[in-house]
Amino acid sequence: MSVRFDAVTDYLSRTTDVPNYNALYTVMFWGKVAVDINNYGHFVALCATATEIGGDYYDSDFLGTDEDGTTFRCGAYTNATGNIFTGAALAVGPWYHFAMVRESATLLRGYLNGTSQGTSSQSVVSRTAVLGEFWGRFNGAYEINGNVAYIKAWTRALSQPEIAREMREAAPVSTVRLHTVVSASSALRLQNTARHYGRGVPTGYTANGALTTEVSPHVFAQRSARPVLGKAATAAAIFLPPLITAPYRPY
Repeated sequence: MSVRFDAVTDYLSRTTDVPNYNALYTVMFWGKVAVDINNYGHFVALCATATEIGGDYYDSDFLGTDEDGTTFRCGAYTNATGNIFTGAALAVGPWYHFAMVRESATLLRGYLNGTSQGTSSQSVVSRTAVLGEFWGRFNGAYEINGNVAYIKAWTRALSQPEIAREMREAAPVSTVRLHTVVSASSALRLQNTARHYGRGVPTGYTANGALTTEVSPHVFAQRSARPVLGKAATAAAIFLPPLITAPYRPY
């Protein structure tokens, strides 16, 4: 299942076991824009504050939508200085795969369906330590009206081929420095299913607002010629590169 944000009060947060945004990391997920709010929105943000109402992006990495509500947007800030890039246009309704990858202290890359959308060259050498991870809302008024599912994170920078492989699987393909796996994106079960992989303990996502649970996308895999048992008839629309053909749903 997926978690739905309403662009009003809904968001997820945690301040424990947050991926270090000053070191190498990868955060990926399936997401969609359910309603175009014609404004900046955030799927995910890592920042130096324990609240999602940050100081105008001070010390943060984030991925979401641009001012029009439907353009890929990703960037990094150190203090009041930032470098942001935009990418492809997003349709309202279909699912996409997103990834945010810190490759070095001066390079943050964003992916859409396994294709790089650009990079941020903002240096994070002088940035303070990470304190918060937020989904669905960041910097106060900038929410997303949409869904997320199948969250995975690593404490290393995955390569493009690895990201392309991971997006075809709901379960992690690589466990090398795997940090977080959300195996069931239910608004009622996130605290129990989001786990720090190395210790196998809950990481403590907190549900804020009135989060609801909706159908998740099918995750496709070339390795399987037949679908694993699942509710195939309820699959949501999904945008994927044409080479992905065989449905696969491990959960």
